[in-house]
Amino acid sequence: GHGGRANGLTAPRTTAQRAVMTGALERAGVEPGQIDFVEAHGTGTALGDPVEWEALAGVYGRGRPADAPCPVGSVKTGIGHLEAAAGIAGLIKAVLVVRHREVPPLLHLETPNRHLDWTGSGLTVPTTRRALPAEGTLRAGVSSFGFGGTNAHVIVESAPEPQAPADASETPDGTVHALALSAHTETALTTLAGLYRTHLAAHPDVPLAALCRSANTGRSPLPHRAVLTAGTRDELDAALDALIRREPAVDVARGEPAPGGAPTVAFLFGGQGTQYPGMGRDLYDAHPVFARTLRRADAVLRDLGEMPLLGLLFDPEHAEDLARTRYCQPALVALEVALADLWESCGVRPAAVLGHSVGALAAACVAGVLSLEDALTLAVVRGRAMDEQPGEGAMIACVGDPETVRDIAAGHEEVALAAVNGPRNLVLAGAADRVAALRADLERKGVTVRPLVVSHAFHSPLMAGAAEPLRKAARAVEFHAPRIPWISDATGEPVERVDAEYWVRHLLGTVRFAEGFARLRDRDTEGGLFCDAFVEIGPHPTLLNLGRAAVADAPAGDG
Repeated sequence: GHGGRANGLTAPRTTAQRAVMTGALERAGVEPGQIDFVEAHGTGTALGDPVEWEALAGVYGRGRPADAPCPVGSVKTGIGHLEAAAGIAGLIKAVLVVRHREVPPLLHLETPNRHLDWTGSGLTVPTTRRALPAEGTLRAGVSSFGFGGTNAHVIVESAPEPQAPADASETPDGTVHALALSAHTETALTTLAGLYRTHLAAHPDVPLAALCRSANTGRSPLPHRAVLTAGTRDELDAALDALIRREPAVDVARGEPAPGGAPTVAFLFGGQGTQYPGMGRDLYDAHPVFARTLRRADAVLRDLGEMPLLGLLFDPEHAEDLARTRYCQPALVALEVALADLWESCGVRPAAVLGHSVGALAAACVAGVLSLEDALTLAVVRGRAMDEQPGEGAMIACVGDPETVRDIAAGHEEVALAAVNGPRNLVLAGAADRVAALRADLERKGVTVRPLVVSHAFHSPLMAGAAEPLRKAARAVEFHAPRIPWISDATGEPVERVDAEYWVRHLLGTVRFAEGFARLRDRDTEGGLFCDAFVEIGPHPTLLNLGRAAVADAPAGDG
C-alpha cells in the first residue's frame, strides 16, 4: 500500500493510500461525507494498521460529527488474509453491507492498537451489529493494498429499488428500443439475427430493454452492422426477419463503419432558454441511469432548500417556475448531467466537452472538474443571484457582418457583447432603452436583428450584482483538473485550472461559443482535438444548429 515510493517493498505510505481513496471518490462523483461504511485492508499489522487508519481519518474521518463517526471494518478478522483474493472478499462484504443496510461487528477485537487515534479520527470500529439508514442511497468504500505497492479503492452504492417488472412482450409507455447487431460478414450478420429470433422465442420473459442493452454495450462492434427498432417483441421479431431476408424495412438500418475508425465525439451543453415543461419525462420513465442521476440531483437540491427537481421538471403547475432563472439554471445542469450519464451508459463517451453559459457547469461536472453536488450548488447560487438583479435589460441576436455589428455597438454605451455564437452570429445585451436604439441603427445598416425573450441582460455589466454571491460560493468549492479536455466558452481555449474568479468572469463576460467550437474541430494546431462528431446535451438542439451555421460561415480552408 505504498504506491511504489515507500522506504521498502512492504512499507505502506499514508499519502499514497489517501490519494487512491480521493481519486475513487472523485471518479464516483461523491463526497467523503456521503460514505456510510469503509471496508479497510486491515491486515492487523503493527506498521500497516496505523498508516491505513491515518489515511482513512484524513479522507473519511475529516469533518464527521463526534457522535456520527464513519464505521470501519475488515473481513480479515473473520476469514483471515486470502492474499490475492483478499480484495474481492472485502468487496463482497461491502456489497452485503449496503444491500442489508447493516454493519456487522468486527470479530476478535480484544486489545485495541494503542497507536491508533481512537477519539479524534472521525472513525469507529463497530464491536456490535450496527444498523444503517433504512431508506435512501448507501455507499461504502473498499480498500485493498498489494504486497508490491499496488493500491486499489472502489466505491460501492446501493442498488435502486427494483421496479415492478414490465410485461416482457409489450412496452406500455410506447418506448421504442434499439437493437444493434454486428458481425464480420453479411452472412454472419444474418446468422446472428437468426440466433436472436431463436433466443426471443425461447425466452419470452426477457425484457426488451435488457436484451438490447446487453447487445448494445456488451459486444465488440464488427464491420457489418444493423440497427433494429421495436417497441414490442413481435415488432422486433418482424424486424429480425426482415434483416434475415434482406428486405427493406423502416425499422431496420444496415451499414458499415465510416473509414478512419470511430469518430472523436464532443458533448455540447446548452444554456438557458432551451428548457420546456416536462423535459426528460420519457427518459426518466424509460432509463434507470437517467432517472438515478435526476433523483440524486433532486436530493441535493432539497438539501439546499430548493424546489424539488422532479416536481419542477414534470409537474404542470410548475411550468412558470421553470421559466425563472433561479429555478431554470439548476434544473438544466441536473438534466444535462443526467443526459451525459445516459449517453455514456450507452457507450458514447466524450473526447472533449464545451458548454454554453450555464451549460458550462454541466460540462465542467462531466469533465470531472467539480462534483454534481458542487455544480448544482453553483447553479443555485448563480441562478438566484442573477434572478435578483434588476430586470430592465434586453438582449438581441444579430446576424450580419461582425465588424459592422461591433462598430455600431461601440457607439452605444451600456451595451455589451454577450455572445459570439458564430462568425456572423452575435448577441448584444444591455439596458433596454440602449438596446432598442442600437437595434434601430443595426437594422438601418442591413443587419438582421431578433430580440430575445429573456428576463435579464445576461453576460453584461447589468449582472455585476450577482458576482459576489457567486464568488463566495465558488471559493467554497474544490475544483479538480479536467479528466478530459474541457473547452471554455469564456476563452475558447482548453481549461487547465479553474478557480472562483473564473466563474465570475464567465458570468459577466462574453460567451465565445464560436471560438470554442472551432477549437473542438481544430486539426491544424499542435494538440488539436479534431472532434468530428457532436452530441448536444440539452433539452433542445440549439448548439448543433449554431455549429452547422459556424461551419457554413467559416472561411474556406478552415475545415
